[in-house]
Amino acid sequence: MSNLANEMILEFRFKILKFIIAIRKLFSNLWRLVFKPGKAQVPLHKPKVTGLGQPKPSSSVGNQVIAGRQRGSVILKSSDRGAHEWRISTNGGVDHTNLPPTPSGTTSIAGLQPLTKVWQSNRRLLAEGRFSDWTPWVSGMVP
Repeated sequence: MSNLANEMILEFRFKILKFIIAIRKLFSNLWRLVFKPGKAQVPLHKPKVTGLGQPKPSSSVGNQVIAGRQRGSVILKSSDRGAHEWRISTNGGVDHTNLPPTPSGTTSIAGLQPLTKVWQSNRRLLAEGRFSDWTPWVSGMVP
């Protein structure tokens, strides 16, 4: 074989080794994030900060309105687990419709007008039939 062919083979091997090392580092970091969160090199959660520099209450962080699988449907998600009451609005909460309670922090709605903005707010069911405060309204588009 010529010197040029040998150099190309060595360069190719070197690139493969660099790729394998990079993949190993990636899987090592993923392993730490999933199975050893205390030793993770990447922060798992950064609290959202309000204008006053105070973290938002946990009940409002992570609430979402997500596009559903079908046209005219959305999925409402809460950052909290457990049973929830829901309300939805098409005008930022001025007028709203209460939805049936769910046993989890997720519910879906179908039959909405596509390409409109909807807002959701929710509250958790606490012990002894009490409820948490309603979360701030969050919005999303109906697909």
